[in-house]
Amino acid sequence: MEEDRKGAVKVPQAKGENVSVNWLPFKDSMYVESMAKNFELFKAAGYSHKGTLILTPSGLKGRGVFEWTEGKLTSKLISYGPFQASADTADLEIKSLDGTGIAFDSRNIDGELDFDAQNGAFKANSESANTTLPLDQYRTSMNEFTWDMRKKTIEFESDPNKPGNFVSIAPDQDTLSFTGQTAFYDMKTNYLNIGGVKVIKSADAYVYPDTTDIIIEPGGKMKQLENARIVADTVNKYHTINRATVDILGKKLYKATGFYEYNIFGYNQEVFFNNIIGERRGGGTMSTKNVLTSASGDIAPEDSFHMDVRTLFKGKIILKANQRNLRFEGYAKIEADKLPNKHWFSIYSEVDRTDPIIRIVNAKNEEGDPLVTGFYLSREFGEMYPRILLPAYARVDRAILNCTGVFKYDAKNDRFTYGDSSKVAGITMRGPKMTFDNRVGTVQGEGLLNIGSGLKYMKVTAAGRVKSDYNKPDSVFHTVTGEFMSGIEMTIPKSLIDIMVNDIRASSFDAQPAIYNTNPTFYQPAVSELISDEKDRQEAMANLQNNLVVLPKKDNKYLFVLGRHPVIWNDEYQSFLSLEDKNPVVAINGEPFGKTLTVYVEYKMPGNEDDRFYIYIKPSADLWYFFGYQAGAMNVVSSSTRFNDAMVGLKSKETQIKMPDGETYEIVPANPSLADAFVNRVKAGRKKE
Repeated sequence: MEEDRKGAVKVPQAKGENVSVNWLPFKDSMYVESMAKNFELFKAAGYSHKGTLILTPSGLKGRGVFEWTEGKLTSKLISYGPFQASADTADLEIKSLDGTGIAFDSRNIDGELDFDAQNGAFKANSESANTTLPLDQYRTSMNEFTWDMRKKTIEFESDPNKPGNFVSIAPDQDTLSFTGQTAFYDMKTNYLNIGGVKVIKSADAYVYPDTTDIIIEPGGKMKQLENARIVADTVNKYHTINRATVDILGKKLYKATGFYEYNIFGYNQEVFFNNIIGERRGGGTMSTKNVLTSASGDIAPEDSFHMDVRTLFKGKIILKANQRNLRFEGYAKIEADKLPNKHWFSIYSEVDRTDPIIRIVNAKNEEGDPLVTGFYLSREFGEMYPRILLPAYARVDRAILNCTGVFKYDAKNDRFTYGDSSKVAGITMRGPKMTFDNRVGTVQGEGLLNIGSGLKYMKVTAAGRVKSDYNKPDSVFHTVTGEFMSGIEMTIPKSLIDIMVNDIRASSFDAQPAIYNTNPTFYQPAVSELISDEKDRQEAMANLQNNLVVLPKKDNKYLFVLGRHPVIWNDEYQSFLSLEDKNPVVAINGEPFGKTLTVYVEYKMPGNEDDRFYIYIKPSADLWYFFGYQAGAMNVVSSSTRFNDAMVGLKSKETQIKMPDGETYEIVPANPSLADAFVNRVKAGRKKE
């Protein structure tokens, strides 16, 4: 059949050999089928039709496969023009330029190929239709495209209100998918350029390209993104990494580098994360494993990086996308004017930059020496001294208040708080806490104090405060003062206790009542330390407002409970001595008392841990009681003749008590002069500078 471009019905040149002809007059159609080889179409060489050609009054039609050097069109009905081919329902394959494979594969499309104009225009017949680009290992739902045969490009079009979906079909990319507004395929390079890509989800992160243009290279690898933004994770969006260079390797894997903002008051800072990776983590099969983004970056000393406004850091910073806070692994150093001996200390802590609380458990210096924070008692010198992230004078020194938990800086008041994490955060009133005031260089500790830990067969439970100047010349001992609330457990025969309790209650009738509610900042935490149950603590706080301190029966196992009594550490005595003559007695023998009496106390803690305890209680001008404990012997004497006689009359089994460890605890009647000497000793010792 000759080509006809001028007639009413335009037809192409067509040639077939050894054909079978079937003429259907009533349909006015001739069906021609080539028996030997494909039909040759058009004047140009290289165009063929495999199947059946149908000559009709409206032109030449075909059923089967139209194929040429660059592609293949398969349809049940193809309409041919002089150098055109069109179909309303067809499958189109476009070959790679090297002829080794298929570059473009689109199914169920309606379109036309115009070889005169060297272009093709197609549109899918359904929204669910997909086009596959095998060389790039992608498929897309973009259902309208134009093929420029001369430039060797394919340009996609999409509904502005409905961007196209792009899905990787590479086996190792787990159907990575994202949406784009435009797409352009260059057959010369086999690069797929996708425009209008706002975000790509990989692993547990959102990756926002800088230019919204994505390039897919042959084989399906996405070209590295530059200056992108990463937000992770996709649920909480805790972290943002800017100016990121990103390699998206699949739905569950990406690798990147980038900059993380760590801005705090007064410091705009960035962390360069050189090892960002989102990947599968944990147990399970490959398809069920969780995904997690992690990142790490190194901070050098010369970076002058601040964890908070007063704390420098050097070392490694680690990000986990499912955790709000970064983890710091390395060394930190506090910048404080009044804090001497500032050194780098080891740190392994997660830190919330909006409210930095820094963990200092098991801290060491760069030489590996353990660092302590709190108040300590020197075994060698008898000095009570505070320490902030420094080695103790000696590792055998006694911790009076150990505050090596966390620390936090209060910029408004220029002070640091160290201790139990819940206490420092203000969640609870229990636990150790120490505050360093950088304005004046003083330090104050609070909590349950390790007083009298070397005592045997009696016990002191002390809560309260200790304080000292932190700055001092090396040649001068620290001056340490405090405020204690103490529970004192002593083994005393019941007959003696009954006499003493009756005497004290009777003779203290006119004594001043104890006042608690004017000093809640002391009593609230101190009382909390002496009560084991949270419900009981809440009740005790309510009682405090009504000027009552009532310990639950299960917690009040003490012979005496003393309220707030100021003390001072005497280095020469190696003792805490009560500073005031009048002190509140909260309870006696487990029962509320609530009177202010003359009370002198000494908590002696020598370096050899042969601890001692002395208390003198004087409820009236002519009645006093003295108890002095040392090395398993309790010396007891009173101004009450009845009490002394009762003590002398005790049987030996009541005064010499066999203890569980096999040793003997002894109650010894003392000379009244011992009590007088003790009072004078306290008065003299507490005046010592």
